Amino acid sequence: MSIERRIEELTTQADDADLMGDFLAGRLVGSSEPAEAAELPVPDAVEVEAAGLIPTTVRFSQAQRDKLSALARSRGTDVSSLLRTWVDHQLEVTEHPERQLITVDEAIQALRNLPHSA
Repeated sequence: MSIERRIEELTTQADDADLMGDFLAGRLVGSSEPAEAAELPVPDAVEVEAAGLIPTTVRFSQAQRDKLSALARSRGTDVSSLLRTWVDHQLEVTEHPERQLITVDEAIQALRNLPHSA
């Protein structure tokens, strides 16, 4: 297959996935390797506002960041989405303590304390 044909196929795929606007605006990263944060596209203010998200800075150690990145990747998501999920869970538990999850150890202990049936 010629390079021109391959470029045409990829352009069609990107257009079908509605990525051409991002590509032409230079917002797509051109590598399959992990990117440095400085290389990643930054959404413009209109995109952020439309999504209802407020940029917030949180500082992590390198080890924490590496573990978060690996965990997010293993779950098929990004670090921001992973952290938002965790924050939502903690807020839910804080607002509704009766919905708090228990650990496996706590569940086993509760089951051991149940009266035995005959």
